[in-house]
Amino acid sequence: MKTILVQFAEPRWTNEAVQQACALARNSAARIVLIRLMQMPHASYLGTDFGYVPADRHETLRLEEYQATAEDYGVELSITPMQCISIPDALVQAVEMLNADLLFARIPSSRIPYWRRFQVWWLRQQLGVKLITLDQPITTAQDEPLTIDTIIHPPLAGNLPPAQ
Repeated sequence: MKTILVQFAEPRWTNEAVQQACALARNSAARIVLIRLMQMPHASYLGTDFGYVPADRHETLRLEEYQATAEDYGVELSITPMQCISIPDALVQAVEMLNADLLFARIPSSRIPYWRRFQVWWLRQQLGVKLITLDQPITTAQDEPLTIDTIIHPPLAGNLPPAQ
């Protein structure tokens, strides 16, 4: 069974990602794993109960809403918490750990010019799977059904130019 990994992030972005992931999962006979990343302030907290941050009331309601959305689409959705120091590194580890075929990831903007663009480029280089950031619409070849296999990998609004 194929796996679609969706990062639990800002509510509006996550809602859109879950909707699109559910449509893809239904057409691809795939399951969805919603990964809730808990960023730790110090590496010594990783793997400890001290580093586990339970979902608050608002997050719990959102998670229940995403479960209901998946049920409406008739797809399996599971929620996996994961502690991390770096979100991009954690996403790469989660893809490897869960053997995901597609990743919906939210890379926030930065005050540093081109930093987000670099992070998206780096993530694509590390993954080896299709990455959806919702910056561009998901597309397939003409007359193809929307499935994990038929998605045309969107060009990075940031293919980095070669170094000179």
